[in-house]
Amino acid sequence: MTLSGRRVELQAPAAAALAAARDELATMGIALQARGRGPAGRSYATSVANWRSRLLPALRHWVAVGRLSAAEAARIRALHDDAQIAAVLDLEDRGLWCGTRLDATILSSVAAPGSSQHHSLLAIDLVTGDPRLPGVLARHGWHRTVLG
Repeated sequence: MTLSGRRVELQAPAAAALAAARDELATMGIALQARGRGPAGRSYATSVANWRSRLLPALRHWVAVGRLSAAEAARIRALHDDAQIAAVLDLEDRGLWCGTRLDATILSSVAAPGSSQHHSLLAIDLVTGDPRLPGVLARHGWHRTVLG
């Protein structure tokens, strides 16, 4: 389907529901817009890259402020996905947040590798500025799952 002039890849029922929401929003003068590069279907490799785009700056920050050793950061960077996810959640249990602004969990802004609904073509990143948007999307079966 096309959304805000961009092709987005979704399963057919998901695309039909999103198109219905888009059409309803248009009657209200609201343009439904995709957000970011690759807002819908995405590969596992892209999800890993998104995860690392949050994790690596966070590790650098916590090392720079002396809350994490360089050796521990290197160990976490080298871990495979499941072990790395567990290590990051352990860091966050210690208050070393890895979210975009370093004040919330990494899971507030990115899915852990392998857990994204984007892999199944059932998720899309949208511009969400209008407060009426969530209600219209919900009427068509779409619900916000990541708040960041």
